[in-house]
Order: sequence, then C-alpha cells, then structure tokens
Amino acid sequence: MGSSSGRFLVLLNSVAGAVQLTERTWASRVAGKTVFVNFHTEWCNHCKMLKPTWDKLANANFKFKEKGRKKSTLVASVDCSGEASRFCLEFGVDKFPTLKYGNPYDLDDYTGKKELRDLENFVTSQLRPVCTVDDQRHCSAAEKSLIKDFQMKSIPDLDKIVEQLAEERKSVETEFSLFKGNLLGTLTKAGQQKDKDVSAASAEQKEQIETEFRRFVDGLTEQHNAKEEEKKVALAKLKSKGLGLARNVQANRKPRLEL
Repeated sequence: MGSSSGRFLVLLNSVAGAVQLTERTWASRVAGKTVFVNFHTEWCNHCKMLKPTWDKLANANFKFKEKGRKKSTLVASVDCSGEASRFCLEFGVDKFPTLKYGNPYDLDDYTGKKELRDLENFVTSQLRPVCTVDDQRHCSAAEKSLIKDFQMKSIPDLDKIVEQLAEERKSVETEFSLFKGNLLGTLTKAGQQKDKDVSAASAEQKEQIETEFRRFVDGLTEQHNAKEEEKKVALAKLKSKGLGLARNVQANRKPRLEL
C-alpha cells in the first residue's frame, strides 16, 4: 500500500503544473529563486487558454548548461481573483494574463510569444540567476553593500525607501503606458482618415496616400522604440538603487509560512 501510494504521489507531482503562489506563501517559495510568473484570474478566458501551456512549461525538464540553475528557477502562477487582486497590483498587474520574470521582488514584464517552445527557450536562454538576500552568490559587491545597508535600517525607514522606489517605478511605467496609449490613438485616427482618403482617391493618389501612411507609421514606431528604450534605462537605474533587494529585506522581516 505504501509503495503504491508513493508511486501515486510521484505521478501526481509530475502532472501538477505550475506552483500556485499566494501572498502568504510568496516569500517562502521564491526565496533564492529567479521566477517566471503567470498572473491570472478565474474569469479570464485568455488565462484559461494559457493554463495548459503554462503547466507544461512548469513540468518541462529544462536542460541548463550552468550547474544549479534548475534548482534556482521557479515557474509559478498567481490567481489574482477577488481579494488577491490587491497583491497582484503591488506588481503592477492590472490586465490578464500578465507574465513577469526575474527578481521576485522587482519583476520585469515578459512581452514575447506565448507558445510553449518560445516560453521554454526564454527560460533556458534568458532566465538567469539573480541577486537575492537569500542567495547572494550572484550578487555584486555593490548589491551586497545595499543588502547590508537595508538590513541596518529600521522598519519605518526601510518602508519609506521601498515606498519611494516603488512609486518611482510606477511613475516610469505609467508614463510609458500613457505614451503608448496616445500613440495608439494617433495611429487609429490616422488609419481611419487614410481609409476615407483612399476611398475617394484615384488609383495614382491611392498609392501616394498608402506610401505616406507607411512613412507615418514608421515614424510612430521610431517614437515608440525610443520611448521604450528610455523606459528600460529608467528601470535599470531603479534596479541599481535596490528596489528588489529592499523589498526582499522587508519581506524577510515578516514571519514566513513554513512549507
């Protein structure tokens, strides 16, 4: 009976899919890990469509070149339904599904394709070990210095630092989102006007209108790419200030749920 039960548990684990994280279990499960997280809700149809692929990704037998990377990598999910939405908002999640990766306390957006092969390639080629308070083997001297500095802060002072850095990050992301939304609005209006112009134009005029519109779209694309690069630079500066490490120290001061 015992042997049979053991085989059942092994089988169950092999098909269990992504680790389900909550606000209570987050600190314990992500300690020392580089994470790839799917933030989803029960009511989101796109989330339901992604789930089988995400579970396969979590069960994949990744072939890492570097020793120890498999143990330090966690593919997980967070259900943002109901009261959990507040926890997800702390990571800037307001649409679903949202995929984020990297330092569990300072996550970056995944914007690539969601096919299984693409996700697997991302994990093996891009998901690198990060500096965390719980595993400082991958920390630079500057990062270790930040950790010591944060650990010496009082709880109120550390809370203020986290709040300030988090607000700076939110400001950067909000500015980019507004810019992107305005750009999309401009493109939509221009496209509608182009269609009207084309419908009333001669064959020769149509070609010229289409050419000018493509040139206009190229200009918008350049603006988008420049703004996106500006966002990356700003977020990199915030990372160097230690937002993720400060949050990590902050989380470590709270009682952890033992698993």
